[in-house]
Amino acid sequence: MAFPIENLLSPNLTNMLITLVIPFLIIFTVLLFALKKTGILGSNAFVYVLISLGLTIMIYAVQPSVFQFLASYLFQIGIAGAVIALGGVIILFFIGIIKWGHNTAVKVGTNDEQKLKNLAKEEEKLLKQFHSGGVFGLGGQSIGKRAEIAKRLKDIEDERKYIYLKNRRLIA
Repeated sequence: MAFPIENLLSPNLTNMLITLVIPFLIIFTVLLFALKKTGILGSNAFVYVLISLGLTIMIYAVQPSVFQFLASYLFQIGIAGAVIALGGVIILFFIGIIKWGHNTAVKVGTNDEQKLKNLAKEEEKLLKQFHSGGVFGLGGQSIGKRAEIAKRLKDIEDERKYIYLKNRRLIA
């Protein structure tokens, strides 16, 4: 169980944390990220940190209302972000369960006869691709593509032999 931060810190420290420190870190991080991504001043990271720190301090000195504005919406943004993140995790969880269930059903539901039929269909399709010459003999499969098709045809033949041998062993 998480304890509220107010219980651990004094009210003044909590107020300072929410109205000064967290907005300062957010603005500093955004500025640092933007400066590093643009790469205006080369690859020296210390320069970017120093400039970001200076700009953040200047923003607070000139316009402290920016920090107050950010602090006033910080809780609302945090709650909305937490709800969106939780929703995303739940959606990904259910998508994973559905995919796992589908893959399990396919593995369980496919018997050897169905596998052989699927292999025969795939082999027929690959043979058509392998022997296609295009229009007037031009535009057929490239040598690399034909080699890939030939390898897949060999794999299909090996799978078919494996299924036959497995069935033969089960019968005997």
